Amino acid sequence: MATLLSLVSSVAVIAQAVTLDRILAIVNGQVITHSDVRAFIDLRLVDIQDGPVPEVEVLNFLIERRVVLDEVNRFVITEPTSVAVDRRLDLLLNQLPDGLELNLVLDRVGLTVGDLRQLLADEIRREVYLVDRFGVTGDERRQVAEADWVAELVRRAQVRRVVEPPDIRE
Repeated sequence: MATLLSLVSSVAVIAQAVTLDRILAIVNGQVITHSDVRAFIDLRLVDIQDGPVPEVEVLNFLIERRVVLDEVNRFVITEPTSVAVDRRLDLLLNQLPDGLELNLVLDRVGLTVGDLRQLLADEIRREVYLVDRFGVTGDERRQVAEADWVAELVRRAQVRRVVEPPDIRE
């Protein structure tokens, strides 16, 4: 009887298991989770087209971002000043819909203000590197050259998608 009771309570514990997060991809040993994708969407850290599965586009962006940041780190691009990060944070706050409080969004996606500031600093470093490498923004030739270069980085990187795109929202 005790064994049956133990078995029943074990099944109840297993049935109560909740998925806290899911690994979507591993890029050069760095994990990209579903909460990373949600954070970039909810905080509007990436410009995506409205579509049936924006998470797939953001996951692709995060994979590409990771391989570019690996290059940035190889070439030791200096950290931006706190003033530059403050400016980027102000821009982000102005993009949030009225009434949406930053701390509520950060709590929902599991980030602190310090985490967000680091994401913004990394984005500034990434942009500085790309401008240094490819020249000023806006030129169509630059966009094509950059896209080809990033695609080659992704091709050479160790990228493992753990969840296939149709399953990303489940």
